[in-house]
Amino acid sequence: MADHNSMMKQWQFTRSGKPRDILTITEIPIPTTCPDDELLIKISYVSLNSAILHRLMAYRGVFDPVGAFRSRPSVPEKDFSGIVCDLRGANVKGFNTGDRVFGMGPTAFREIGRGVLCEYALIKQDSLVKVPDNISMKDAACFPVAGFTAYCFLIEKAQLKKGDKVFINGGSGAVGVMVIQLARTIVGPTGLVVATCTAAKSDAIRNLGADEIIDYTAHDLPAFLREHYSSRPFDAIFDTVGSDHILYSSSPAYLTPEGLFCAIGLVDFGSTVWAGTKRILQLLSAMMVPVYLGGVPRRYIFEPLKVSHVRMLAMAKLVEDKAFKAVIDSTYKFDNVLDAYDRLVSRQVIGKVVIEVNADHD
Repeated sequence: MADHNSMMKQWQFTRSGKPRDILTITEIPIPTTCPDDELLIKISYVSLNSAILHRLMAYRGVFDPVGAFRSRPSVPEKDFSGIVCDLRGANVKGFNTGDRVFGMGPTAFREIGRGVLCEYALIKQDSLVKVPDNISMKDAACFPVAGFTAYCFLIEKAQLKKGDKVFINGGSGAVGVMVIQLARTIVGPTGLVVATCTAAKSDAIRNLGADEIIDYTAHDLPAFLREHYSSRPFDAIFDTVGSDHILYSSSPAYLTPEGLFCAIGLVDFGSTVWAGTKRILQLLSAMMVPVYLGGVPRRYIFEPLKVSHVRMLAMAKLVEDKAFKAVIDSTYKFDNVLDAYDRLVSRQVIGKVVIEVNADHD
């Protein structure tokens, strides 16, 4: 299916900085061999990830030591949809040439140099699932990381149920829009879904299923939650933006004693060693210090999610059942990736910025 004697285009970088300053497009040979558990995928669409944007712009050497000293080209991004090619590893099962698939590229893209912002990519089979027949390839590219994260935290970790009250900090981001929709589906009409965003985005977020909107730019968030929700505390809090520790340390005022605080956003470690060390100590305190030693009397989760085929299949079933839908902010051609990142940098995005790499199979 792929012409293994031909070339492919990819976007790459060799240093940290703003995407427009560091990303370049180049041509390399299409892979002709692959590991036993990987497949060659012809990429159809890629959706940009704000966490990867932060890694691209990371302060070099501060909590990103490998990226700081890596000088070989790296390809960014994780979320994609595409078509299975005829190059598959010896241990690959359940996929055939021409299958429509979506999934995630390597988490350690910066360390090993392999992301999915390219025309062809080698992907582990456990990170792939088939695209449901009722979902477009463009929409499918929006789900892998955000949909997977929403599934794992809302269903596996928090075990939300009908009637629960939920607070989502960061309702307009890629993960936030998935969490709002899935929470609405699970808690039903008797539950409560509260989310933060700016006033300009409130109508869009309300249409996704939020009952109440808090403009985080107009309030001291912990104080506002304490004032308005102490009498009707939340059963779960999902922080998708990596907020300051005070949102958690103040949570006994607005989170039930049995409630769960899920830190699922990119934690801001700051741009200095001192700021990063302080944030790490706060995280360790939240996860490890017991109440009798001064810890916050509320459960806290901050952990990387291990990708497995079982989890990917569960997420894909939610996609098929329309438990959540793709929220696409804007779409750009592959050659216009720098414009797409400019849009992401603007912080005006609702949902996903999508790159059209090869739309032939949509």
